[in-house]
Amino acid sequence: MKRAIVLQHMNHDFPGRFLDYFAEENLVPDFVRLFEGQTIPSLAGYDFMFVLGGAQDTWQEDEYPYLKAEKQAIREWEARPKAERDAEVAKAKERRAARCAAAQKGLITRARNRAAREAAGTKDQAKEERTEGARSATDTRGSVATPQRDSRGALR
Repeated sequence: MKRAIVLQHMNHDFPGRFLDYFAEENLVPDFVRLFEGQTIPSLAGYDFMFVLGGAQDTWQEDEYPYLKAEKQAIREWEARPKAERDAEVAKAKERRAARCAAAQKGLITRARNRAAREAAGTKDQAKEERTEGARSATDTRGSVATPQRDSRGALR
């Protein structure tokens, strides 16, 4: 399971719908509540960094002392070897392509099933027309007309 570090600046600031992305990518989020004084752990065990917004500006380090450590953590994160970052991006693209292919396959399967149902509906309609034709052979009281036979039992 992969891990994501989420840097949170305010109590009511939350990743929201990005948590769906985390779930799709099998990312387990670890929240660091900077506004409560939590320190940023070593980034070595993380696969993804997610920095939330807030009321602070990046230059307000006097009012928000955690900004210095946060900026340093972001620099460290970005300083990782380019090959490592490129490999992560390539893996993410492959996973996305696989999900798209699976979704496309599902759409094609649904289209084939719908076509089969429509074809079956056409067959059912033809069957109903044949049944309707048989109904027209009924007499006025609603009973089915019985075929007439001669003295030998053959149909006339």
